Amino acid sequence: MTIQIVLSLLWLSAVTPCGQVKEGPAPTEAQITALTSAIVDEIYVYDLAKEYADIGVSESNDIQKVTIFIMPKTSNNVIQVIYPLMPLGEIIRMFFLSERLASPHLTPDSNFPPTQPSFRTVYMDNDELCRLKQTWIRRTISIKLTPTKVDIDAARKWAFLEGFERGRRGN
Repeated sequence: MTIQIVLSLLWLSAVTPCGQVKEGPAPTEAQITALTSAIVDEIYVYDLAKEYADIGVSESNDIQKVTIFIMPKTSNNVIQVIYPLMPLGEIIRMFFLSERLASPHLTPDSNFPPTQPSFRTVYMDNDELCRLKQTWIRRTISIKLTPTKVDIDAARKWAFLEGFERGRRGN
């Protein structure tokens, strides 16, 4: 709970009194790689990979390519990403960046309520969501529907490095 409050305060420090985000530099390629890795690793750690069987484009029998949208500017090393986090649906999620790591705000267990800076896009205005998707950086991630033990162990190492207590869904 304390971490969520601190993270929310950091996000609020990046917002002007009128609600506009203070723009900073564009994310670096290393930061974008960290974001995509953090998203895929979390999917593996939470045992959500099979939930992507019908999402995105099939790259092979076991790999789905999924589109994500990354905010084009950072703000105090904070950035937002729009992507499907199944089975919850599409979310807009805040991440805290360092040069090589991306730390997500909230965990899938939170259900991403509309009262947080990371929330389900169903709570957004559709025109605004479409505008963001047209103007944000577009990337794809590849999700193995049946990740190997090596994939899962690597993802758990990321979770440990991030300092989050994560485990398989249902544990």
